[in-house]
Parts: sequence; structure tokens; C-alpha cells
Amino acid sequence: MNNIQTTLSSSSVAPILPKASASQESQQQPAGLLTTTNKLGLRVSAEAQYLFEIDKYLSALDKTAQDKALSYLSQSSDPLQQQASDYFKRAQETLDQALGKDRSALIDRTESEKLRKLLDVEFERNGSTEVAIIPMGVKVFRLDGNDNFYPVQLNSRNDALKHQLDALEKTAYSTLGNQDAANLIGSVRNALYASENILLSFDDVLHYNYTIEMARKAIDFIDAPENLSSALTSILNQGISYQNSKQSKFLDDTRKFLNDGRVGQAASEDVRLGTAAQLYNNQLQATLNATGLSVLDARGVITQLLTQHTDLIRFSPDKLEDAFIFYKQDFENFERALNKDFYRPSQSNEPNIDSTLIDTGRNYAMNVIEEINSYLSK
Repeated sequence: MNNIQTTLSSSSVAPILPKASASQESQQQPAGLLTTTNKLGLRVSAEAQYLFEIDKYLSALDKTAQDKALSYLSQSSDPLQQQASDYFKRAQETLDQALGKDRSALIDRTESEKLRKLLDVEFERNGSTEVAIIPMGVKVFRLDGNDNFYPVQLNSRNDALKHQLDALEKTAYSTLGNQDAANLIGSVRNALYASENILLSFDDVLHYNYTIEMARKAIDFIDAPENLSSALTSILNQGISYQNSKQSKFLDDTRKFLNDGRVGQAASEDVRLGTAAQLYNNQLQATLNATGLSVLDARGVITQLLTQHTDLIRFSPDKLEDAFIFYKQDFENFERALNKDFYRPSQSNEPNIDSTLIDTGRNYAMNVIEEINSYLSK
């Protein structure tokens, strides 16, 4: 069972000062720091939160201030302050046993301060600090239901276009917000990756043209510098030409094995399907470019062209509808990313912690820390 322990603090209860002062002895004793178990069976402890806060505070002090603070806590008539001192000392003893007495090399207080600043409530989110989500490449929707399908890509890669895109990525992140740059470069990169695919089915053709459309949508939607948009469009178009050339080379190389008794039948099937897919892809792209239609809105054109390439009709009509639903749902998610319309799930998976106990422990620790700081400043 998980144990989540935290502390309460009550701003109405002042911490007890050390015994050295009569006025300190007269301080009101604090109420007990409670522990409870929530509906999930997780323990929530105000006392544990208090100890955690004091331990964190003491760890950040130099050795001289730390010794004085521990002396202050151990002399207090408040059992909780004495407990905080004991808790810290035991933790340090454990570290000494595990790491040795000299832990200075493991503690970089300068870096710790830098890390603390990252949690600053005044942190301003802007184009250079926002967290970006890179668009994921969508899988090929298989109309034949083959869940173990991977596109044929061969061993060749268009490294020249990849390097061009890598160079433009630096420009994108220096001139755009992180999310816009991620959407722009990520969608073009996904299209370049898809241009490595050999098209052997209608599924491949539909997926490829959908991926190209995502990249074009990002280029048109994002307000990038004209030279950057033009360069990305050029890379995208070169990727399309590259895929067509790679497809042709694949077909030419495969034809050499048509009379091979061992692989001739498989080679013949690849040539038949690859040729049909290439012709269909070229016709579909020409039609989409001429009409300006989205591939997701071109159901009629797609169906009409399929009748000219019956080799590619290897699925039932209802599966075509499933494919369009799949890509339309994916495109809706992509448009939300373009609009930075991110949201949290309606149901949280985080355990329901009683924040009252946590706040009580934390607040009481802050009161004690304030008193220690006053003591150290004398």
C-alpha cells in the first residue's frame, strides 16, 4: 500500500521557542499534526509534511547555521520541533553511511538554487519557454485489418532533404514559438519519412496523401517568415518527387526477378500492385492539386479513380468508411495542436489527497522556520 505522508500547519498556533527563554516556555503548545487515510487507502500525514519542510530547509543551510538551527530545535519544549531535529540527524547519519562524511562533491548549492528558480511562481511562459509537443506520425490504416503491417522502405534514404530540414529547424525555433516550430517542422518531417515508403496498396496511397496534407496545412496555417515557408514547401515537393522516383526504381529492380523460380511469383505480385499504386497515387495527387480538395473531402474522387485500378480494391466498402473516420479523427487532433488547444482529461488519475492536512503541516513548518531565521539573525 502506498504511504503518502504530509503535514498540517495552523497559522493561528505559534511554535514553541527553546527553553532558554521564559517567554518561550509560556508559548501555547501546538495542536497535534494529524494523520488520516483517504478512500484509496493512502495515508495523509500533516506531521510528515512538516518534517519534510523542516528537513528541506535545514539541508539548504551552511554548516554553522545548520548547527545553530538544530540546537534551537532540540532545546524547544515543543516535541514536534525536537522530533524535526532528530529526524534530520537520522537522515544525515543514513547519508553518511551510504555516501561518506564528505558529500560536498555531490551537493552543488549553486545548481540547487538554479533549480529552485525554475519553480518560481513569477515564471513567464513565452515563445522561448513554452513546452512543445511534436506531432506524431500517424500509422497506416489497414483496410485489410492487418495490425502487424509495416510499410516497405528499403535501405535507401534521402539524406540530402533530411539535412536541409535539420538546418531549417534551427531557423524555425529561433523565429517562431516552440509549439509553432514543432508543428511546422514535425509535420514536414513526418511527410519526408512517409516519402520513403513503397506504395503497394490503396491503404499506402491514402496514408501518404493524408501525411502530405498535414504538412501543407501546417505550412499554410502557421505565420512563419515567407522564406521559411517557401523552403519547407520546396522540401515537401521534392519529397513527393523523390517517392515517385524511388517507387519507379523499386519496380525496375523487382522486374529483374520475374523469371526467378524462387521469388518470381512474389516479384510479379509486387510489380502488379506497385504499378497500380503508383499510377493511382499520381492521378489522385494531380486531381487534388487541380481541385484544391482535401483528401478527407475527396471521397467521390477517390472512389471514382479506384474503379480504374481494380487491383487495389482488396477490401469491403464499409472498410473505406472506417479509414476516412480514422484519418478525420486524427486530423481533428492535429488541428487542435495547430491551435494550441491542449486540454486535460476530464477525469484525473491522481489520488484524491486531503490538501487541508498538507497545508496545515506546511504552514506550521513555515512558522517554525520563521522563528529559526529570527533566532539565527541575532
